[in-house]
Amino acid sequence: MYTGKCLKTFEGHSSWVRCAKLLNDNKIASCSDDKSIKIWDIETGDCIKTLLGHSGEVWSIAILYYNRIASCSSDESIRIWDVESGDCIQILDGHTEEVRCIVKYSNEFVLSGSWDETIKLWNVNSGECLTTFTGHLEEVLCVEILSHERIMSCSFDKTIKIWDVQTGDCLETLEGHTDSVNCMKFLCDERIISGSCDGKIRIWCLATNSCIQKINAHSKGINEIQVLSENQVASCSDDNTIKIWDLTSASCIYIFQSEKYRGLIDFL
Repeated sequence: MYTGKCLKTFEGHSSWVRCAKLLNDNKIASCSDDKSIKIWDIETGDCIKTLLGHSGEVWSIAILYYNRIASCSSDESIRIWDVESGDCIQILDGHTEEVRCIVKYSNEFVLSGSWDETIKLWNVNSGECLTTFTGHLEEVLCVEILSHERIMSCSFDKTIKIWDVQTGDCLETLEGHTDSVNCMKFLCDERIISGSCDGKIRIWCLATNSCIQKINAHSKGINEIQVLSENQVASCSDDNTIKIWDLTSASCIYIFQSEKYRGLIDFL
């Protein structure tokens, strides 16, 4: 049952919050344009640690293991952090423009997407870049895992690409959005869902590499999508709303409206 009630507000960042992730049952981690990462106590709402080191806006974070997180920034770097000590224990350098997204591939590896139009696979312990995936014509905005063998990415070039992890080859390119594709998630049964600056949600069948459903979801660009269940997703947009969708009927079943909100939202 959705009530739209705000349960808690975490205050402390001095600029836009770009991403928030659940660290464990008691803590969340967030990152911001203020160049910091903050660790919060969920129960009290207090900031219990601030991680500093990036020289640019921190775009995204990924939860790794053993109280370690990865962060990526407009300073073109990826940093690996020990949350308990607050120390940066590894810096991954190799991208030539700002790094927009980071996702855990396994305990020892992360994937990053950059405005240099590439995706990179990294060993977080050695700092080595193992594979560079090239093929997008503009900035990469999001990377997600399909399976151990396949990943997907989306870009300002209006496409979604499916990649072979072992070879680095692009297996398929999905086209249909009329503006930059900002986000995507794996659903089930070889289906993925994407959101774009064109305000549309599209569902794709990977078996046929075709769009099987299109929803006119928002009046402005869609920034993020989160899968809630097999048939429900949430989307957030620059139109100041978060919407809950029933995919079986392609209908919006709840709207969270904010007059003050502008910009990006990330889902825990």
